[in-house]
Amino acid sequence: MMGANVTAQKYTAEEVRERHLASIAIKEKLAALKNILATGTVRYKVLRQGGVGADGRVALASDSGKSLIAMNFPISTYPSDKFVFNGKKVKIDFAYNNVRSYLGNFLYGYDEIVSDGLLGGILSVNWPLYQVASENYKLDFEGKKTIEGREMLVLRYVRKGGSDLAIKLFFDPKTFAHLRTEYRRLVSSQIGSISGAQGAAAADASSSVLESRQSLIEEFSDFKNVDGYNLPQRYRAYILLEGSQGTREYEWVASLSDFYVNQAIDASVFEIPSNQ
Repeated sequence: MMGANVTAQKYTAEEVRERHLASIAIKEKLAALKNILATGTVRYKVLRQGGVGADGRVALASDSGKSLIAMNFPISTYPSDKFVFNGKKVKIDFAYNNVRSYLGNFLYGYDEIVSDGLLGGILSVNWPLYQVASENYKLDFEGKKTIEGREMLVLRYVRKGGSDLAIKLFFDPKTFAHLRTEYRRLVSSQIGSISGAQGAAAADASSSVLESRQSLIEEFSDFKNVDGYNLPQRYRAYILLEGSQGTREYEWVASLSDFYVNQAIDASVFEIPSNQ
């Protein structure tokens, strides 16, 4: 794996992208990457309610422009979550009684996170940085930022088709491993704010405050060699919602233990019924 120490130089976005790819695997291995299935445990927590939540199972699968993230929990009001992209359409399942989870609500409102291959980072073979920035997106180098005492290199991700989100990618300045993705949006009162309590329809509800903030943060750590690919074994998704209902925080922390790289994945896992 290729690494480099950060100097005073200003990197170009393409230099960061190339070094990042080299941190995953050699070129021949990257060219041979076709699909990934990773499974393990996941812990869900409601952070502002004394850590209420539960432990469950998680699976992340991706293959030829398609992707799936599925979670199951022993919670009657939150038994499962599933986000699917079949190559053309994104499907965010209801978690319970026609209500989506807070994570599902966010992805429902901004499904380009799923269709662009951003969700799950390099745990997905559809990670957009595998492709040179083209008509689909562009990257801008924004320098360094220190987060919780750790310095990172920052790239701004800009969709050519446009997005209401400010999307930033963060990388280790020495190894160039992808450590973090931030999706943020400031929402005016005319637009409203997401309220998971009422499901997806609440995303269009009028807010009684001047503005609300919606953020999704993905974090990746505990990188290990898996069949020649340097992949994260720990994945955290964190939702922060600030608005008329106060501040709400939720997290999903996955510990991935079983990886299947370039092994056939049943195509049915990516299917979306034609009536949905």
